[in-house]
Parts: sequence; structure tokens; C-alpha cells
Amino acid sequence: MKNKRIKTEFIVLIGVIIILFALLIFRSSNSVHYKLPEIKPINKQDISKIEIKKSDQSLILIKINSKWIIDPQAYACDNNKINDMIDNIVNLTLTALVSESKDYKRYGLDNEQKIIVKAFNIKNQLLIEFEIGKQASTFRHTFVKIPNNIKVYQASNSFRDNFDQKIDALRDKIVMKFDKNEITEIEIEEDKKKLHFTKKIKPVEINTGKKEEWLTIDKKKANSEEIESVFNELTKLDCSKYIEDKTKQDFSNPIYTITLKGNKLYSISIFEKTEGNNNEYPAITSESAYPFLLSSYKADNIMKKPEKLIKEK
Repeated sequence: MKNKRIKTEFIVLIGVIIILFALLIFRSSNSVHYKLPEIKPINKQDISKIEIKKSDQSLILIKINSKWIIDPQAYACDNNKINDMIDNIVNLTLTALVSESKDYKRYGLDNEQKIIVKAFNIKNQLLIEFEIGKQASTFRHTFVKIPNNIKVYQASNSFRDNFDQKIDALRDKIVMKFDKNEITEIEIEEDKKKLHFTKKIKPVEINTGKKEEWLTIDKKKANSEEIESVFNELTKLDCSKYIEDKTKQDFSNPIYTITLKGNKLYSISIFEKTEGNNNEYPAITSESAYPFLLSSYKADNIMKKPEKLIKEK
């Protein structure tokens, strides 16, 4: 009786093993096997032109003498944003096949949503082309397509936002830049009244460590902290955005002007706020060919009242 029970259990065990083996074979035979397309390696230095095409806009970015511009306007580009794009292009890595169904809208790869990216070398030879869709649900991948291939793939990193840019967002927003140590004179004009400061170099003070001071024509001392705060804004001044429909010649009668004398003359003029815009001031500088908008915060830090710039006795 005992031997019979052992025999029965053995048969059941063999049956279970056979069933599990069959399931394993079935599962293996139905597994999806595919090979991801190879992306040809690209060197950053070889990229000299980038084309970005969306349903409502096309951008052409060109490298000239190591600097990137927007063509045909010749606007200088924000180097950080261009470098991010180039990094995404040269590091494009496909990690998985996502779909072969041609349901491109679901992945942001239909004609209305996709972003087509092309990179060229200096001879205008195409180095790479791909289409960018939505960010994947992992937040660490992006859906992409490559030419002559109906399949949708998943690529490493979330990078759609780096290419989904308007012209103004890609422009270099630095409108004035200089080394404050080269500046020897400052002239401020407000309401047609001028205040002139000259830098005086003096021996380093043991207690304060200061080696310079600013004096008016009549030898009044400037408030060094206020002068320093103006320099902090102007030495590398960036704007909120450029004013597209006007030129510098369209602006006159500034409410505040600063002229700085160094290796050359630098100047900035700030104008009355326009109707309907209470947060930004129109402005122009000697260092930018275009008028721009300056945030109220920055403008207020620059437009110091003359009485604040003179040191109290």
C-alpha cells in the first residue's frame, strides 16, 4: 500500500515537471526577440549645423567660428542650451522597442507633435536624423523614431524639452558684460541731472582691506556698497526677453542712463514701462544690437537714487 502511494506521488511529480517544462518551452517560443538599430557614433566637434522642425516652426542653428547663431537672423545662441542639445544628439541611445502598430499619436510622434532633429557637419553632410516624441512614463526616457523605420523606440533620458524651444528662448540673453576692475569712471543721468564718479586707488587698509574708493567731482565719497550692488547687476547683465518688433533707434528719452568708462565706453539706458507691462522696463545697452526687456527687480537694483550713492558724512 505504501509502495503504491509512493508510486502515485512519483507519477504526479513527473507530471508537474512535464507541465512546467511545456510552459517554459511555450513561453520561450512566444518571446519577442528583436535587435535594436545601431546609432552611428558622432563627435561633438563634427556638428556644425542643427535643424529642428516642428509643425509650427523650423529652426536652423549654425556654428560659425566656434559660436552658434540662429539662421537667418544671426542671433547669438545661449551656449548652455546648444550644448545640451549636442549632448543629447551624440549620446542618443535606444534602449527598447516600444511599438510597431503605427499609433504614433499615442507616443507624441504624429505630425502635429513630433520634433524632427537633423545634425550636419561642416560640409553640410547629414550625420544623424531622428524624431522626438513624448517623455515616457518613467520620466527617464523619451519615445523616438528613426528614418525609414515604422517602429517606435524608447531612448535613454528625458530630452524633449531641450529641443522644444522658441527662437527667443534660444537667444543669448546676456546684454552687457565687462570686468568691473577695468572701470575707472561712472556717470549716472536721471531727470537730466548727472552724477559723475571717478575711481581713486589708495593703499590697502589693514582693517577693511579696501584699496579703492569712488569720488564725485567735488570730492564727495560714494557709498561703496551701493556702487558695488550696481556693478553686481551690470557686469553680466541678462534680459528677460528681446523686443522683436522694434530697434534701438525707436527708443528715446530714457529715465535712467549709466555710462561706464573702462577699456572702452559701456552704457545702459532704461525707459518708462509700456502700457500693460508693469513688470518689465524696456532698455538698450552699448553691448547689444537689440532692445530688450529688463525685469523690475533688476532695473530697480540698477536705478539707484543719486542721494543713495553719496556717502553720508
